[in-house]
Amino acid sequence: MRPRETAISRFWKSTFNGMAQDAAADALDEARLNAREAVTAEILLDLVAEATAEIPEGGLWADIGCATCQMARRFAERADGFVNIDLAESLLLLARHRFHPPRSSYVCADIGNLPFAPGSFRVVTTMGVLALIDDIEPALDGAMDLVAPGGMLVAEILNRRSLLYRLSLVLAVVMRRRFQPLRERDRLIRRYDLAEIERIVRRRAGWSIRLEPAFVTPFPRLSRFLAARPGWRRGLARSRTAAHLLPHAFLLVAHRDPA
Repeated sequence: MRPRETAISRFWKSTFNGMAQDAAADALDEARLNAREAVTAEILLDLVAEATAEIPEGGLWADIGCATCQMARRFAERADGFVNIDLAESLLLLARHRFHPPRSSYVCADIGNLPFAPGSFRVVTTMGVLALIDDIEPALDGAMDLVAPGGMLVAEILNRRSLLYRLSLVLAVVMRRRFQPLRERDRLIRRYDLAEIERIVRRRAGWSIRLEPAFVTPFPRLSRFLAARPGWRRGLARSRTAAHLLPHAFLLVAHRDPA
């Protein structure tokens, strides 16, 4: 079954595909590359680096929902080939011509209809995509199918129960100019539960999973302070209550057993 697009995923696709490359770049810069969002991306990429360091370099890497290929720009040298996948064709053109990450190819497709054989990739990553999907189970199944034995899926899971996330929404009311985009986005993203994600993944034999918490706050300096202290992060993660109430997001790290 193909996952149904939500309002925000339709908006993303129609907005950027309707723009010239430079206009798409400017809009993406305004929406995502302010200081707060840049720090968030940096923290998530650092967590991806920690997770993928557990498996050998080489093989193929797929990034689903790549936008302007931040993942490829950081990790392409670790792979024999890097496939950047996004719904918005203009963003793929932008990434190819402006950023041109090495060893990269580009595919315009959605997570529910990926044109690859099962087991094609050593690493599959997807950041910010699952929140845009109404029916998350076939989307996760499709991403996991792409992972080769011994490979890894790393997916961002938003934590809507997070106190830090809720603080962002309060600030969206108090400080409209700086935080209003967070509130508008919150109205559109899907309300899924961490237990639901774990259930979908754990029903598959031959996989080991864990959730890595990402402590992202509305304030870039505080986010950097927390990110620089991995011992604190892991200590909080050992408390189930703290782990579910504090992190803004989790990285689902699913490692497929070798054949």
